[in-house]
Amino acid sequence: MDTEENEVQMPVQQLADESQWHSIRVMRDAYLRSTDWLVLKYQETQGAIPEELKQYRQALRDLPQAFSSPNEVAWPVKPEL
Repeated sequence: MDTEENEVQMPVQQLADESQWHSIRVMRDAYLRSTDWLVLKYQETQGAIPEELKQYRQALRDLPQAFSSPNEVAWPVKPEL
């Protein structure tokens, strides 16, 4: 059975969920990239990354595994630094 046949047999909801999870991961990656410069800045100037920033970035990395459905995802709030 090839990939195309498997996709045809997958339930519509499963395909929709997979598409949503993909979108969530893309957004998560963008949020992580948007704070990469802050991590570098703190490492270069102060040597220590603020705990709030570490927690935010870890929450983003854990995001897909922390929820059983894409409809349940609650995005962490970016800290004011």
